[in-house]
Amino acid sequence: MERYYNTKLKKYQFKRKIQVYCSHCSMWINEETTKFVNIEEGMQGEDKLTFICPDCGQTSTSRRYG
Repeated sequence: MERYYNTKLKKYQFKRKIQVYCSHCSMWINEETTKFVNIEEGMQGEDKLTFICPDCGQTSTSRRYG
């Protein structure tokens, strides 16, 4: 996790990395390293990201976890 100083709260906080799961290569991947294709809302209101995996190059859809 990355630490940063929040000037409004006047304290240090941690920035969470959002991860997605590639079903083709069975890997958890940092969302920042993927190539964004589409984002949509699932039936329960969760964000579902369609992305291109940087490891295997396949297009996959996953919920965003952070």
